[in-house]
Amino acid sequence: MLVVTSAIAMGGGARVPFGDGEALGEDVLGIPLIVRFPERRFGGSRVHVPTTAMDVARTVLDSMGLDPPDEMEGRDLLEMAAHGGE
Repeated sequence: MLVVTSAIAMGGGARVPFGDGEALGEDVLGIPLIVRFPERRFGGSRVHVPTTAMDVARTVLDSMGLDPPDEMEGRDLLEMAAHGGE
């Protein structure tokens, strides 16, 4: 599995979104997350739902066959892709 993300939104400017008086809308805070699952499952698919770093952490643990701690938040991105983000 390969996971790629960015610190700047796609097509976004290089401005820092946390200055005084700056609006913090999703257009500024959204960044790309690209996941290549084993066997190219869901290759070319796009799922337009918000994700968190905890989703990435859970996905990595699940992909390695490791059980996440019971209190761990986050969703498996493979499952999200399989169900269209639901």
